[in-house]
Amino acid sequence: MMSECIANLKTLSKKFDIRIMGYPAIRGLDNEDWKDYFDLGIELYTPFWIDYNMQDVKNFNASFRHKFLTEPNENSFAWEGYDLTYYFLSGLALYGKNLSPTLIYIILTSCRPPFVLREKRRKRF
Repeated sequence: MMSECIANLKTLSKKFDIRIMGYPAIRGLDNEDWKDYFDLGIELYTPFWIDYNMQDVKNFNASFRHKFLTEPNENSFAWEGYDLTYYFLSGLALYGKNLSPTLIYIILTSCRPPFVLREKRRKRF
């Protein structure tokens, strides 16, 4: 059904300016003609997008490749581990023992889309 829909959109794209956005799960579909998706310029939303042009990413990949003889894939916890470790170590370097109350103010450029910590207030009984 999906391939039929994409084929129809490809036909319509000759007449109309069509933009397609999708979820990462679309990559798991079988029997798809990925050339059609490429020709339509599909854009996928993903929290795992990595900007491979960033110097930090290049450095991390080089180090990872040297240690493990491969590069981490986009879903690897290696990226998240690197970002979280860098986040907290940077905070410790800047604020030392006063880290906890300042976590919400630390802004970090990370390898993957940025994350923000928010304080969650607990109800106390």
